[in-house]
Amino acid sequence: MSKSKHLIVQELDPASVEGVSELQRKHYLTLGYTPYLMGDGRKKWLTDAQRVYLETKVRHRPVRPKEKPEQRGTGRRKRRRRNRVVLFIRDNWLILLLLAIILATIIYMLK
Repeated sequence: MSKSKHLIVQELDPASVEGVSELQRKHYLTLGYTPYLMGDGRKKWLTDAQRVYLETKVRHRPVRPKEKPEQRGTGRRKRRRRNRVVLFIRDNWLILLLLAIILATIIYMLK
C-alpha cells in the first residue's frame, strides 16, 4: 500500500507559498523547482524529475493472479540439510589428506 506522505496533491503557485523568503523563492525557481502540496499537508519544492519519481513510487505494482491450489506445491523444493561434519570434510578434504599423511609419517619415524 502506498503511503499518503508521498502523494502529490497539487501544484502550488510559487507566490502563494508561505514560510519561504523572496530570495529563497527566486533561487528555487531559477534552479527549476516548483512547489507542490504533499499528501500529509507539507509543501515541497521538486524538480520535474523528482515529481515523476515520486508519482511512480506511489503507484502500485500489478498484482499477480492467484495461483490455483494444485499449482501451488509444484514449484517448491525442500532444501536438503547436510551434516556439518560431512560439509566440512567435503570442503577441506585436501588439507585433511595432507595432515593425515604428515601424521602417518611422524608416527612411522617415531617407531
